Amino acid sequence: MASSVASPATTLHIRRVFNAPRERLFQAWTDPKKMTEWFCHAKPELIGKLVVMDVRPGGRYGFDVAGADGKVFKVRGEYLEINAPEKLIFTWFWETEPEYGERKAN
Repeated sequence: MASSVASPATTLHIRRVFNAPRERLFQAWTDPKKMTEWFCHAKPELIGKLVVMDVRPGGRYGFDVAGADGKVFKVRGEYLEINAPEKLIFTWFWETEPEYGERKAN
């Protein structure tokens, strides 16, 4: 039976163009207030909170987001590389779904 868990060699590239200045998009990912607004409340039924956001290489971030059913999803990660506003590389780990493993996003 095939495993549904991605192997470490799996890579997914998603590219999207936004009609906004780079600085504004960078802030959306690095400013605690802005990140909380769009990430923790992406849908009206979501209730989320920022646990930690230390935006520097080696710094950590974490969010807890609860759905309408009360189930809490916890995402955690570490900032690996920051070059404002051009580059932001960080890890992404669903603490409540550890079988997905840790991923790198940039």
